[in-house]
Amino acid sequence: MSSRKRRVVPAGGGVDAAAGHMAEASLLFRVMSFIHSTIEMDQISAVILSCVTAGHALGFNRAFLFLLDEELKVVRGMMGIGPSSGEEAKKIWENMHSEGFSLEDIIGIARADAGACIQTELSKRVRSIVVPLVNSDSLLVRTILEKEVFCVPANGSPDDAVLAEFAPIRSEGFALAPVVAKGKGLGAILADNRYTGGTINDEQVYLLAALASQAGMAVENARMFSDAKRKLAELKTLHEVSKSILSTTDLGQELSLIARISAQVLDANGSVLHLIEEKEGAGENAIRVGAAFGVGESVLVGRMSGLATRAAGEAIRLRKPLLVKDLASDGRFSDMGIEEISSLLCVPLVALNEVIGGITVFDKRPVPPFNSKAFDKDDLRFLSVLGDQAAIAIQNARLFQAVRESEGRLREAEALAARVERLALLGEITSNVAHEIRNPLTAIGGVARLVKRNLDPDDERAKWLEVILRETDRLERLLHEQLSLAQHTRIRCTSSSINVLVEETLQLVVMEVREKRQSVALRLAGDLPDLMLDRDKIKQVLLNLLRNAIQNTPEGGAIRVETLRVETGLTVVMNNPGPPIPKAMLDRLFVPFATSKPSGSGLGLAIVHQIVKQHGGTIDVSSDEESGTTFRVTLPISPRHE
Repeated sequence: MSSRKRRVVPAGGGVDAAAGHMAEASLLFRVMSFIHSTIEMDQISAVILSCVTAGHALGFNRAFLFLLDEELKVVRGMMGIGPSSGEEAKKIWENMHSEGFSLEDIIGIARADAGACIQTELSKRVRSIVVPLVNSDSLLVRTILEKEVFCVPANGSPDDAVLAEFAPIRSEGFALAPVVAKGKGLGAILADNRYTGGTINDEQVYLLAALASQAGMAVENARMFSDAKRKLAELKTLHEVSKSILSTTDLGQELSLIARISAQVLDANGSVLHLIEEKEGAGENAIRVGAAFGVGESVLVGRMSGLATRAAGEAIRLRKPLLVKDLASDGRFSDMGIEEISSLLCVPLVALNEVIGGITVFDKRPVPPFNSKAFDKDDLRFLSVLGDQAAIAIQNARLFQAVRESEGRLREAEALAARVERLALLGEITSNVAHEIRNPLTAIGGVARLVKRNLDPDDERAKWLEVILRETDRLERLLHEQLSLAQHTRIRCTSSSINVLVEETLQLVVMEVREKRQSVALRLAGDLPDLMLDRDKIKQVLLNLLRNAIQNTPEGGAIRVETLRVETGLTVVMNNPGPPIPKAMLDRLFVPFATSKPSGSGLGLAIVHQIVKQHGGTIDVSSDEESGTTFRVTLPISPRHE
């Protein structure tokens, strides 16, 4: 390598040399006062480079600042100041000469326009220079690690490697000085005379090295200030976030809020929040999407859900955060072929030492000057703290939800107990009233029959007596049903064939079916085991359902009756093609006194339900325009009848 390493010191001896030293010291003092007059990194960078290029100071044509990125282990260009062409250089120098700008004026302009300095074409070029710290052949890396000054003369035929390293800024002859603080290399300043072609003398190199050395403390202070400001902002954000996520106890709202905040505070394009749920009937855990936020939530939950679930599963399994800066090169995710995402960050949600889920965020929004979408360690630390807060909030919301559900069940139980108590009282009253009414009602019917027997059939009084007899019969049936519902008589079970009971019950309604010119499609399953049943009560169930079907089936219609074996026992199916039962009535069909028939008591199906329940069975009903109304009575098979 033909670059020459210099340790340049001012020449000694004589009054002129002493005066020169005083001038240099005065200049460095003024420059340092400018550099230390601000704490913002952009302004410090602009001030340092302006001092290097100002004619009143070091007088180089151009200057560039490089800083070490310790997290990524690279040296990257940060800012460049100077003209981008010879014509621009001439115009700038003529303007400054005619305006009579002082060094203070130049520094003031640089500090005020620090933001614009980052966006210049020269700054964009230098930011394209990124050198891995492991590249020991790099002159830039050597300058920082060895903390030495290098000077590459423009006419010294530098190595091709040196030319290639600084090709974006087209610098062929330059001085390179380390930026040092507390004995540690933080970066480097490169200065050249590209447009004047002036030789870089020892005095310029010496001053550049001295300025770079002094600038190190300013850069270190700016970094510390930036870190402190960022941490303060993070604390403020976390405080606001904590208030927000603890402001609701609704689990759904909580999950959506956490997903949104996670993406917003990290400037991420999207986020997905996963929860762990235990699978029913197994000890395994399942991961499900609880909420998502960002650009194209449907895409995140759909196409990206596999990626997010894999990342969350990895973080949950390891119980530690997962940071993927380059998804395409990471072997754990490269096979998924998702080109829209380049970086992701996932942290597990841990509450009371139990992992309950994970938060995954995708791609940071590009921020100048580097426009990187990758997350860094600061993002990882911040999301981890946020995840701890979120886990507590989720657990609290779950507890509140459980409490609300328990309170709801308690209120339902209390309401049911009160209803049962009222029904028991009503049953007792009904039973007593029915007994008191039955005797006089029987007497009325008996007297009416006796009187009618002695009257001529054409007698008008015989017709009125027929009305009395018909109504007393109806009232006696109603009393019988009420007493049956209220008494809860014990069932007397014997081994019985359900098919035989169905056939016997059908014999009881043969005449009713013929009168309406209806038909019954009977299909009985073979080889059905006997059941332990109260024959009379089950026949009462079947008779009630059959008469209900006959009443609802239009004249000439067909009623379908069948028996079949099901997993839970034996089922009797009765279907009629009549009008469907209204939805409001369907939900209350087995409630006592609920009926849609003008002459119905509303007790028949309630008694049916009670008898089936006494046998340990179930009854359900479906009703629609297409299929009509279907009742299904399922009775359990006794183990000894298997």
